[in-house]
Amino acid sequence: MLHRVPTPDGSLDILDTEDAGDEVVSPQPDASLGRGSPVPVAATSTSSTGSSSGTAGTATLASETITRTGSGLVFNNTYGAGVTTNFRNEIVAAENYLQSQFTNSCTINCSFDLQSLNPAYSGENSFNPIVVSYSTFVNALASHAISPAQKAAVASLQHLSDPSQGMGFMVPVGEARILGLASGPSGGTIDDTVVLNSYYWNANALQNNPTDAEAVIEHEVSEGGMGRIGSLGIADSYWAPMDLFRFTASGQRDFTGGQDGQATYFSVNGTSVSTGLQYHDSVNTSGQFDGEDFADWDQVGQDANAHDPFGPGGPGAGDPGTLSATDLQIMNVLGWAQPSTDGIAVSPTKADALQGGAALTLLTATPVISDSKSTTIANATVKVANGSGSAVSGDKLFVAGVQSGIVSGVTVSWNATTSTLTLSGSASIATYQSLL
Repeated sequence: MLHRVPTPDGSLDILDTEDAGDEVVSPQPDASLGRGSPVPVAATSTSSTGSSSGTAGTATLASETITRTGSGLVFNNTYGAGVTTNFRNEIVAAENYLQSQFTNSCTINCSFDLQSLNPAYSGENSFNPIVVSYSTFVNALASHAISPAQKAAVASLQHLSDPSQGMGFMVPVGEARILGLASGPSGGTIDDTVVLNSYYWNANALQNNPTDAEAVIEHEVSEGGMGRIGSLGIADSYWAPMDLFRFTASGQRDFTGGQDGQATYFSVNGTSVSTGLQYHDSVNTSGQFDGEDFADWDQVGQDANAHDPFGPGGPGAGDPGTLSATDLQIMNVLGWAQPSTDGIAVSPTKADALQGGAALTLLTATPVISDSKSTTIANATVKVANGSGSAVSGDKLFVAGVQSGIVSGVTVSWNATTSTLTLSGSASIATYQSLL
């Protein structure tokens, strides 16, 4: 059936293909959901001088792929006629910053433009989600949980009954890919369409406020590209990932969206609540939905000056374009891996293995390993485990068909008890990449 979704510019149609059990619903090319970045309270329209949007005769910049050493996160960018060189540079700077913070192997197709939008918003994005059941989503988070925060979040969610009551969860495809719920981008299909508002972002504003622009771009891409969206079954007939991390100051989950009059905040599982940044209450105590994003910060508390990219933003706000510690933890529990503090980052390309199934190559392409502190690696360990992190009898790992011996000058040894394969011996990063 066709379901109409309210957005800042009115409404968009999405094709609602019913989700049967744990079946993944593939996004349709024309199916999109809208999310907007609100302007700060003190924001005003910028001067009308300079170019504010694409005009006839404006050369469209060529599409390009944005990569960064040490990260597997890749952006394939397409630009509309409103994207000037300054705007393009700010897009790339924002993407490079996100790549510096997250190392997952994931490609996201994005398009960017400058257009006239509702003056309430500095920018907006529309995106293609997939829809899965609650159990499918939580199981995907569990199978990819590595950090303490991810494991704590999963442990709590595994004991929570489906809050959507069967409505299902819509997951933007970037997050779906890192969780193994969706394959890579197909051809030229755009995953996230980001538009900045020409009402605010004219040529002067883009030139004079680069980090403000970067913050708004990070805001939008983190939503439709990377999964930082909320819904509660109110903004749409589905729920969304951020709905699972909405708590009162006392650590109680709150799914009312503000109707109960309680302020809500982010927490991994309710044991430690980040009360410095407050979610926007999109529903008032009378039950009226204001159409704004449930997963954005209000301009209060630590974001009173609109300096957090996940809150309001626009030219002149003075946003440095860097994510707060809370922002980074949010992205981490959604599945995004942060660089190792010891300088080493690994971004593998993997395939899923079926327990009891035939042997297969887990790394389907050479992993990307970077180390800001050394050009060599002394050792590495690879462990195979079930969703709870425990070794399973009978599971085995091999490197170049070897479990014990020397390969390319590196010693390989297998511990059947812990299901851990150890590679040891100083060798170049390229050697370890090749072996893995």
